[in-house]
Amino acid sequence: MKLKPIKLILTLSVLSAAALNIFAQNHVVTSSTTENNQSYEGIADDAALRVEGSGVTYNGTNITLSNTFNGGTYADDRVGRGLWVGSGGVLFLTGGSITTTGTYGHGIVFNANSSGTLNGVYIETNERNANGVATGNFASLTMTGGTVTTNGYGEYAVSLGVDSSSTLNNVVIESKGDNNAAVRVSSATLEMTGGSITLSGNAGSAIYASNASSSTLKNLNMEVGDAGRGVYLLSGATANLTDSNIHISGSGSYGFLLTGTSSLTANLNGNTLGGSGADNTAIRAMQSSTVALTGSNGSIITGNVTGTSYGNISLALSGGSELHGDVTSSGGATVAISLSGAGTEMHGNLILSGGGIYLTLSDGALLDGNFTVKKNSRITGGGGIFNGELILESGAIIGYADGGLLVTGSLSIGNGILVDLSALTGEGAYTVLDWSGASVSSSITDTQFTVTNLDESLQGTFSVDNNQLTFNATAVPEPATWFLIGFGLGALALIRRR
Repeated sequence: MKLKPIKLILTLSVLSAAALNIFAQNHVVTSSTTENNQSYEGIADDAALRVEGSGVTYNGTNITLSNTFNGGTYADDRVGRGLWVGSGGVLFLTGGSITTTGTYGHGIVFNANSSGTLNGVYIETNERNANGVATGNFASLTMTGGTVTTNGYGEYAVSLGVDSSSTLNNVVIESKGDNNAAVRVSSATLEMTGGSITLSGNAGSAIYASNASSSTLKNLNMEVGDAGRGVYLLSGATANLTDSNIHISGSGSYGFLLTGTSSLTANLNGNTLGGSGADNTAIRAMQSSTVALTGSNGSIITGNVTGTSYGNISLALSGGSELHGDVTSSGGATVAISLSGAGTEMHGNLILSGGGIYLTLSDGALLDGNFTVKKNSRITGGGGIFNGELILESGAIIGYADGGLLVTGSLSIGNGILVDLSALTGEGAYTVLDWSGASVSSSITDTQFTVTNLDESLQGTFSVDNNQLTFNATAVPEPATWFLIGFGLGALALIRRR
C-alpha cells in the first residue's frame, strides 16, 4: 500500500520526533563508566546525566550536558538538572560543559555521601533559582579551574549544604542576576583559593555563610555591585580571609557584613577592601559578631567602619596602609584601631555613641580626623600624630606608649582625665602629650590629670611645660630605705634635744 505524500510527511515527522526523544532521554549510570566526547541532552524532569550508587564511578572527558526542561516544581523534585550524583556515587569530569535553562535547573547536584572532582568544567544556568553547583548530606567536591555562571534571580552559583565540604581552586564565578549569592555555605566547610567572584546584579553576596559553617578564603578577587555584600556571615559562621581584594563598584554596599555571633579573621596584606561609591560600608559588625582585620604592606580600606549591637571590631594597620572613612561605635559595640608606622594613615572621624572606641597611634602613624574621647574610651600615643579636633571629656583615658602623642590640630581637655602609665618600666621624664603645634580651647594644667595603672615600684608627678604634659617617675623607696630614713631622722631629733 502506498502512502499519500501528506501522510508520508506526517509519518516521518512522528518517527523523527520519537527518535529525537529517545536520543534526549536522561542518561543513568549504574556501573563504573569512562566516556570521552559524549553529549547528553535532557528534556525530562530529571538530570541529563545521573550517577548513583555506592561504588559507581563516572570518569568523563569533554562531556557536554544540557537540560531544557522547564515547568516542574522544586517541591515535587520535577526539575531539569544537568547532572546528579548521589548515594555514594563518584564523579570525575575534565573539560566539557553543563548548561540548563529551566527554573530550579541546577547544573550539578552532589548528594548523600557522593563526591566529585571537576577540572576545567564550564557550568551555566539561565533561569531563576537554578544553582550552578550544589552539595549536601555529607557530599564532597573538589573543583579546579573552570567557570560557574548564573543568569537568573535568587540563585547560588555554588551552594554548599548540610555537612558537605568543598575545595575550589582558581574557579571563575559570575553571578549576573539580582538577589543572588555567588557562594553559599550553610552548615558546611569551604576552602577557596585563587579565582574571582563577580556580582553584576543588585543585592547579591559574594560569600554568604551561615549556620556555624567554616570558610577559608585565599587570594580571591571579588567585585560587588549595588546594595551588595562581599563577605556576609551570620548565625555563628566563621571565616578566615587572606591576601584578597574586595572591590565595591556600586553604592549602598558592604565589604564585610557580620551578624548573629559570627566571626571573621582577615589579613589584607597589600590588598583592598571597599570602594568609593555612595553610602558604602567597608565593615559592619553587629549582634555580638567579631571582625579582626590586619592590614599591612600598603593595604587600602575605603568606606565606613561600624560596630553596633555589641559587635566587636579590631583593626591593626601598618606598613603604609590606609583607612578612608568614619569609624562608629554604638549600642555597646567595641572598636579597637591600631595605626603603626610612618605612612600608615586614617582619614575620617571617630564617632562614639553608646559603645567604646580605643585608638592607638604609634611610630609616626597619622590620624586626620576628629575624635571626642568619652568615659571608658581611650587614645594611646606611642609616637603617633593626631591631626584634627581632639576632645578629652572627663573620665577619658590617655594611654602612654614610647614617644607619647603629638596633637597638631586642636585640643580641648576636661577635668579628671585618666593617664594609663602601665607601659612605664623605670625612672625618668615621660612626655605623655605634646600640643605645641595645636590650638587649645583653654589653658591646660597638671591638676586635670590622674595617674592610673602605674607599677607599684614607681611614683611621680605630672608637670605641664612648653605645651607638653610630662610624668616625672621616680622609684618608690624600699622598706629598708624607709627604715634608715626614719632612723636617721630619729637620731637627728635626739641630737637636737641634747
